[in-house]
Order: sequence, then structure tokens, then C-alpha cells
Amino acid sequence: MAAVALLWAWDAHDIRATEHRFEHGYRVSALVDATYDGSDEVPVRYTNPATAQVVRLDVLVYRSALRPASSGGNVELNVDRNNPDEARIAGDRVGLTANVLGYGWLPLVPLVLWVRRLLFIRRIRRLASDARMTTYAMTAAIAPPRLLGRRCELSLYPLDAADGSPAICAVSVMTTHGLPLVTHRFPVEVKGSPRPFGRLVARAGDVVIWPTSRAMSSKRLPKPKRDVQEQPPFRSQVWVPEWRVPNARWWQSRLAAYLGTLAVASALATATVALTLTNRAEAKQLERSGDRVIAEVLAVIDDGTALRVRYTAKDGREVVGAAPADYPEDYTVGRRYPAVTTPSHPSKLRLSAEPYDPVEPIVFGVIPFLAAAFVVGRRLGWFHRSKFVSRTRPWQPVDAVPLDEHHLMIRRPGSAITLCTAAVPRTQMPPAFWQHQVLSLQAAGELAPRCAIALRDDDVNVVLIGPAGADRAMLNLSDP
Repeated sequence: MAAVALLWAWDAHDIRATEHRFEHGYRVSALVDATYDGSDEVPVRYTNPATAQVVRLDVLVYRSALRPASSGGNVELNVDRNNPDEARIAGDRVGLTANVLGYGWLPLVPLVLWVRRLLFIRRIRRLASDARMTTYAMTAAIAPPRLLGRRCELSLYPLDAADGSPAICAVSVMTTHGLPLVTHRFPVEVKGSPRPFGRLVARAGDVVIWPTSRAMSSKRLPKPKRDVQEQPPFRSQVWVPEWRVPNARWWQSRLAAYLGTLAVASALATATVALTLTNRAEAKQLERSGDRVIAEVLAVIDDGTALRVRYTAKDGREVVGAAPADYPEDYTVGRRYPAVTTPSHPSKLRLSAEPYDPVEPIVFGVIPFLAAAFVVGRRLGWFHRSKFVSRTRPWQPVDAVPLDEHHLMIRRPGSAITLCTAAVPRTQMPPAFWQHQVLSLQAAGELAPRCAIALRDDDVNVVLIGPAGADRAMLNLSDP
């Protein structure tokens, strides 16, 4: 709704500005062309008072009562003083709500998605609480998110399916609740329709695994060979009442790179805004003190950003120069247009129909800053959430195994059950950190993807703070 209100306000401002230009333009008499067929577009021919040139164009009529009765007659036009190609039937106006239907449907998109989401959640909750619904005993495993996905997938298999069999279906889930990833399977109870495009909800032990969408066909994760012996989810009761505040130097060093990018984007945005405002001031000064001329369009310059024009200077000389234009193809070759230039730079001029617009360069200059601010804001949010977790949640022992040069697999102590992964750049870690295949660490927070966690190792004084994940490289593991 806010976006539609902004679009309507911008549209209304543009309509009023256009009406002001026509009201203060030339009032001329035009001849309706013989090819007029009674439609909204009226072909006319008139003589422009500024350029003394006959102009042919199609005028769009918004009020049907102002349409000419027939071809060959005369109509009164309001013509823009700066652009001979802009004209309107005298008395014709555009309503402030004329374009609302073009963007008025935009609020319906998030509204429909929100209602659809509410209905899905309501049906899933009703499905989970229905005691009469048939419950299927199945085997499940959790796969990492897809390439452009954010959530893990719960793959479902029949109990009697052989190891390595493809899943019947898979469904993206809100969170894994600390259930094992990829390498181990575990028993679940499923309600609903465990098939592609079916609606279902699963339970592992006393934990309900809530889906985020309908099930889909997926063969990404064959049925794992290993079975979880203990009942999931694993919740350690280890508590460390006396602990030191974690040293987040690793996270701060990584955050410094994002802050540096934000600083560069901020400097770029500041320079763009300053340069744009300077150019706008120069354009205003040119409009106030420049020489008014009538320029004829010769051609569009090859790069498509300017027009080659010719005009007669005050001393009688013919000057050929270039005039910038946002849409050069909209101008007619051979037609004359009002322009302004300076004696010091006679070959550089600006058409009066092309006033300097500071909005576009400022928007393009600010977009990188907004993108960098969004990324840094997310990182700061993860940092504060993880810091809160490290101060308020119990610490529990975990094992960490290097997955690749950038990630650690966080496992239950003394087992090969992987709960999540953590991003750990090798260049930021002490060499002793990578000397062992299995590292004994302590973790705080829910050990599940997309959850804030904190890791610490008193032996090498390393602390990791950030979001847990589920790296897709785990799909390449072969029965670790």
C-alpha cells in the first residue's frame, strides 16, 4: 500500500507538471489530417511559433467529447514551449487516477501470498492435531538447501527401502531442531500425503518438523546407510556457569571487510550526490544565462546518448554540436527544437526539452550503498544474536571436523552425526586449529541451520560467532 501511495503521488505530481507546461505553452490552430478515423489518436499538422516549422504529429485525446467530428477540420492545440512534439487538444486533461489501474494491483500480490501462507499454516496445524488422520512410519534424512534456497529439505523414504534408494518426496522445513544432516537417517511419523505436491507434517521423537511448502519430487539425497541409535533431537545438559565473555576478534575481522565495503559504497554515493548536485547547479545557471537558439536535429550519435544538432549563432555562423538526450530516438531528424548554449562552448548545448534530471544518477549511486548496508546490517544482526546466545545459553561439548577450507562440520561428541556447519576461513584461524581431524569445542545456541551459534576452544583461544548453516558440499560425502 505504501508503494502504491508513493507511485500515485509521483504520478499525480508528474500529471500536474505536465498540465502546467501545456497551460503556459503556445495556443495554436491545427489542421486534422485526412487519415483521421475517429479514434483517440488524432493526426494533426500545425506551425510551431518558436521554430516557424510545420510539425506533424499524433495527439492523444483523453476526453472523448473533445474528439474532432471529422477529418479536415481545425482544432485548437496547447503546445509545449520547449518541445514541438508535445501537444494536447485545448481543454483536454488527464485525470489524477488515470494510471492507478496500471499499478493498483501491486498490493494484491503480497496480500495473496500472505493469505495463501496463512491458509497453508492453518491446514498444516489442523493436519498435525487431527487424531483421526492416518500416521505413516517412515525413514527420513535432511539435505542442505538448494542452490538458491534458504531452508533444508526433509527427504522421506519407506521403512523397507534399500540403502541408496531415492526419496519418495522431499519438503522444505522451518528448522531441523538439531536433527542429523545428510549422513544419518532417523525414524519419523508422517501425517498427510507423503508424495510429490502432497501436504504433510512429520514428527521425530517429541519434535514436530513443520514444513514451509508442499512436498516435491527430489532425488538429491539417496537413503543414508547409517541409522541414528539415540532418540533425536540431541540436547546436552552441560552448563558452564562461570565463563568468560567470548573474544570475537575473528568475527570482527570478518565484519571489518563488510564495513570496508560499506565505507567504499558510502564514499561512492556521497561523490555521486555531490557531483550530481554540481551538474544540476551548472544546468540551472545555463538555463538562466545561456543563449537561446533553435537547433535542428541532424542525427543520433553512435553511442545513443546524444543528438548531433545544427544551429545559427548570434554572429550568423552555423555551429554543429552535440546535445545530450535520454531517449534520442524520440526526436525527429530534420525537426527544429529550442535549445540553450554558451558562447564559451558553442558546440555544447542542451535542448530545452531535456532539463537536467538529478534523480537517476543519484538513485544509481545510492543503490550500491543500500546493498552494502543491507549486507552489513544482516551481519551485525547475526553478530548480536550470536553474542546474546553466548551470554544466555548453556555451553555444550561438540566435535568439529573440517569439511573444506571454509567450513567445519559440527557433530555430536564422540559420533559421526553432523548437526550443522559453520563458516571458518582457514586464513583467519591459527595453524594449530587445523592440525587435528576432530576438534573438541564448546557450542552455545541451537545447533541447527539458520540459527545463531557461538563456538569456543580454550586450548587455542579461538571463538567463532555467527550463523549455523548446512553447506551443500556435504552431499559429496560418501558414508563418512
